[in-house]
Amino acid sequence: MNSNIKIGLFVAIFSSCLIAYLILPVLLSLFGETQIRLGIFDNSAGDFVFFLTFAMFAAFTLTSIVNACYGLIMKRRYHRPKIGEILMSLDLITREDLQKALSQQKLRLGEILVRAGRITSQQRDLALELQNRENRKIGQILKGQGQISEEDLRWALNKRNKKMGKILRNMNLIADYDVKYALEMGKRIRMDKKGNIVDIQ
Repeated sequence: MNSNIKIGLFVAIFSSCLIAYLILPVLLSLFGETQIRLGIFDNSAGDFVFFLTFAMFAAFTLTSIVNACYGLIMKRRYHRPKIGEILMSLDLITREDLQKALSQQKLRLGEILVRAGRITSQQRDLALELQNRENRKIGQILKGQGQISEEDLRWALNKRNKKMGKILRNMNLIADYDVKYALEMGKRIRMDKKGNIVDIQ
């Protein structure tokens, strides 16, 4: 829920509690219950201050619960889109472009080094076997064997950890402005399972 709805809900709950506090004694007197007194203090001012505190706490708690339930419902029906989904919805990239970028993003360290020609596929396979036996990272194994340098390792890790926007820019499919716009849009929108924008906050 946006902040205006949360504030409105808080005020509505608080007002309802206050109205109930003020009307209940009148209703009780209509039914002849004149002996019943609402409060825990000896004076009306203390009771009223206590009730205001209680009403604010109740309003805050109920608003938080409603907001949490709303968030769970929205999460099941809609999701905050990833940058690739936003760029596709804006017709800046195709599904095929996104799949190519995703395949680059999911590359393992050994595969990145092989594709770059920094190690051979045989060296990668041997390092993978050692990794399974020794429970060490492949980068550490290759570096320990002298097959790659520290610079090679840093370069490959940087390639592996590239964000989607950077990959798509390197593929010359989008501009820096497109990435910034999509990231800003991602903070405000939700998408349904079909990829349609359904909610702008």
